[in-house]
Amino acid sequence: MRSPSSTGRLHYLHWCFLPLAMIFWLTGCLVGDDDENRPHSDPDSAGQADLSVDLPSELAPDQVEDPVVGPLCDGACEASLYTECTCAPDDPCGWQGDGICDVPYCSEITSTYYQDSADCQTGPVCDGQCGLGQYTECTCGPDDPCGWSSDGYCDETSCAVVRPSGYFADPADCEVQEGTCNGECDTGQYTECTCGADDPCGWAGNGTCDQQACNGVSTGTHFDDSADCSTTTQDTYVVTAVRDDLDNTDMDLMATGLRNLGMTQTAQNTNVSTSALTGYLSQELTVLYHTGHGESGEVLTSNGSIHYNQVTINVHHTVFATCLTLARSWAQAFGDTAQTILGYTDVSYDYTDDEVAEDFLDELGRGKGYMEAWYLANDSQWWLSDRWAGYVREGSSIVEYSARRNNYPTASTKQLDPTLRQVGRSGRLWIAESLLSDRRRFEPAQQVVADPQAIPAGQLMPGGWSLLTAGPITPDQAVNLAETFADSQFGGPDPDAMLADVIPVISRTESGEETTVGYMVRYARMLDGLPIRGNRTADHLILLVGPQGVVAWSRYWPALDVAPALTADAGTILSVGEAISLAADRISMSVKGEIQLLDARPVYGTRGPNASSFDLVPAYELIDHAGGAVVIDARTGLPL
Repeated sequence: MRSPSSTGRLHYLHWCFLPLAMIFWLTGCLVGDDDENRPHSDPDSAGQADLSVDLPSELAPDQVEDPVVGPLCDGACEASLYTECTCAPDDPCGWQGDGICDVPYCSEITSTYYQDSADCQTGPVCDGQCGLGQYTECTCGPDDPCGWSSDGYCDETSCAVVRPSGYFADPADCEVQEGTCNGECDTGQYTECTCGADDPCGWAGNGTCDQQACNGVSTGTHFDDSADCSTTTQDTYVVTAVRDDLDNTDMDLMATGLRNLGMTQTAQNTNVSTSALTGYLSQELTVLYHTGHGESGEVLTSNGSIHYNQVTINVHHTVFATCLTLARSWAQAFGDTAQTILGYTDVSYDYTDDEVAEDFLDELGRGKGYMEAWYLANDSQWWLSDRWAGYVREGSSIVEYSARRNNYPTASTKQLDPTLRQVGRSGRLWIAESLLSDRRRFEPAQQVVADPQAIPAGQLMPGGWSLLTAGPITPDQAVNLAETFADSQFGGPDPDAMLADVIPVISRTESGEETTVGYMVRYARMLDGLPIRGNRTADHLILLVGPQGVVAWSRYWPALDVAPALTADAGTILSVGEAISLAADRISMSVKGEIQLLDARPVYGTRGPNASSFDLVPAYELIDHAGGAVVIDARTGLPL
């Protein structure tokens, strides 16, 4: 999706989840019966807590009462929800002329709705999809109905996906000029050609020191750049991205903001390769900002990836605005001059990165340090407050500050002050106002049915617990042992498996002494870049690994029958706020203690192996303040 020109009542926003890993908490005991003398998984040590919500079967659908949320259209006006009432011809909410085109959304809900001509000047064209920046068969038509050609944004890649039969040409925005080194000079890539001794790109003396980067990619003699590589105190920065399905506006915002802070841009690479990004990271720049996709411990590039243990970073302050990259420790990547490496331990979102970039720059402008500025920019958003992270050089040590470690870069402790509303009959459920008014809808691309014959399987190896003794095992070694075992037993982790987490298993003595005796290695299952989740047994592969190898495992991985989703089904999907409102009473009556729902994310929902229906359904995973979760059907609002 292109970046919409305005914010407000957005029916659909691009959810950035490619690629992605999530923790799958297995219901029940993984190995053996409870025994206080046995080692156990310590959720706190992993920065996670499990909130299992058992949903009584006797709660029937007719027990759910409609929540009362306000006077106008039952509160839908105040919540900015599109309903038959809020879209009525008399415009009860007064939304006409407010700068947001409402016709595309209201037309999906009812056949009679108010006219919003003042806001929908592009309305007749592709039913308002131009103004929303949506790539569809209409907006990508060969006649360029939206006038997107030569607007500074390359549309051909996205249009090729939604309209393979043909789309408008956008050469001014998309074509790489066939010039010196096959266009590598124009994209700022360090290669054997661009680093050649004859300086084919004319980079010598251009203000950017290229020597270290060229040393990393050129085996021969490269051009002399001594004029740029002499010691300087000038603050410099580089911004990079990849031409993918994500919006790169945050890169442009970061470039402008750093320039306004008095820094000098030395390179901007919008389709950075592995060699080019490695080269930039090796330079002694002040800031490098990269936006795009990531995986656990990796940054994805245009032609591959960079791993946490395969690069040396000399940039003073590196920001990876990518999913999952800091899920693994980057402490060993610090070069002599690196000071901070910032990013996320979990999924980040394409629709929030612009605001994060702006807030980050604002905090830097107020004199905050890079780590504190990153924390403040992310902690203010409930979508990101549990996944920001950074590594900081402090003396001779590299320190991790992150939400998962509860280690904050300020003297005061974290203060949670969300705007919560008490809902449900029990009085125990509190929901963030931002969730109740959230208008995003999960529009799945697939219809999926699981194999009903698949059942969970698991095994405790003979003498398994005795193998969990204190020994020299690291998280990386545990993963390697788990993958070797999976290769021998199942032919390896499945192609749609993603490493979700590696959780220490702690043994405590009566005196309170703690020892790490192994790790629980968890793999999650992904579909269309989204996790498969449920309130019962969801798809998973979990292996308990000790110094001697795997001592227990549990696996549920049914075959999936996948078909394209029906267009007609899109109208049956509830928004996040609508689904939560319907689910609230049932959730509140199903828990004994107080629960605060602060976050939500789209998932494919499963009812597990003992369900009457094996369809995977579009669903929302609701995240509790303690890190637990409950999954609800995005079509009905009912817990799965």
